[in-house]
Amino acid sequence: MLLDLLFPPRCPACDALCAELGLCHRCALSLYPLGAACPACALPSRAPVVCARCRLWPPPWQTVRVPWRYGGELAVAIRRFKWGARGRAGRPELARPLAQLAVPALAGVDAEVVVPVPLHASRLAERGFAQALSLASHAVSLARLGAPVAHDVLVRQRATAEQAGLARAARIANVAGAFAVTDAARVRGRHVLLVDDVVTTGATAAACTRALRRAGARAVTVAALARAEG
Repeated sequence: MLLDLLFPPRCPACDALCAELGLCHRCALSLYPLGAACPACALPSRAPVVCARCRLWPPPWQTVRVPWRYGGELAVAIRRFKWGARGRAGRPELARPLAQLAVPALAGVDAEVVVPVPLHASRLAERGFAQALSLASHAVSLARLGAPVAHDVLVRQRATAEQAGLARAARIANVAGAFAVTDAARVRGRHVLLVDDVVTTGATAAACTRALRRAGARAVTVAALARAEG
């Protein structure tokens, strides 16, 4: 409350002053709830049943929780969050209002530890902050989840190309073996909530989940702010 008094919330899409966290009233008109979707990969569908792809190739996680489709002013806000400053740096101050929109993805999850999808050191230096970590930290606080955010448990051990613009097969190859767990004791036998900003094909989440499961995680739930086409 004190932060909101000193620094009134601004819309992450257009910087307009807001009465509360999230998008301003005008930008919120473009929000598109995910609606009925595959519970395994969050692919929008006519009914909340497991899609054909997930029946053929079951993902390594338990479920994906996503409140919104990627598009409209939410997509604008996420792009500004990740690349909105000079030199492709990000804007970390947009994490808190965006985290409010991610709260429904975390509500009711009985996770014992929260793990954000990490950036490689080179991308972290370029962006200036880890967007999944910032989003997860604020969302966990706003949702009053109670689980610790383990920011250093999962690392991206090699640089990968941007997933945006790659086909599904290229995305999978791009992140294969890219992640490793640094301290297995912190995830062994635990339900892990893996947090990212956007889920598209699920290739990144799958690579992270496999690393967590190899380290002994009992279960992995994936949570993201938005689901993009892919």
